[in-house]
Amino acid sequence: MLDGQKIVVVMPAYNAARTLRQTYDEVVAHDIVDEIILVDDASHDETAAIARTLDRVRVEVHPENRGYGGNQKTCYRLALAAKTALVINGVIGNPASDLCPLIRPSPRAAKKRALLQS
Repeated sequence: MLDGQKIVVVMPAYNAARTLRQTYDEVVAHDIVDEIILVDDASHDETAAIARTLDRVRVEVHPENRGYGGNQKTCYRLALAAKTALVINGVIGNPASDLCPLIRPSPRAAKKRALLQS
């Protein structure tokens, strides 16, 4: 939770069983993350099964593979519904530890928010 807002991280996944736990650990290390939504694009490995064992993870599984763009669309739809969300893809080159600090507001963003609230 950050400034009274629930923080949701949405993660697209496809055959991510090998890297899922590391990405999850990096995300939950940020104490402001309330929920993780994993969107599994019909993986052939244990991605969804592993995700279902993790705390604070909601799993959405496509019945058939929609490809990268289709999975991203589902992620963005779920992120919009969450209102305060960050879509990450920690399994293809950007570790979650680099991306999650984006959730924390910068001093500049805090000044803008203060101006908007006055």
